[in-house]
Amino acid sequence: MAFLGDRNDGNHNEHGYPDPTASAVIRKLSSEEYRLHKLLKVIFMSCELAGFELEGRITLVDKRTGNKYD
Repeated sequence: MAFLGDRNDGNHNEHGYPDPTASAVIRKLSSEEYRLHKLLKVIFMSCELAGFELEGRITLVDKRTGNKYD
């Protein structure tokens, strides 16, 4: 027998009730992380193809969200 608290799919709170706000935040973060990962991959591949290495840190600012990545 399943209890309400047994749900662990990210769409429900610890009591098993639907939590659409948390689901939306998790989905948004996943989307932002995906975009950042894709961008970093392109930057590193571009450097490699052009015969360069990236030395040091770069700072990125997301124009959509204003989030800063160091």
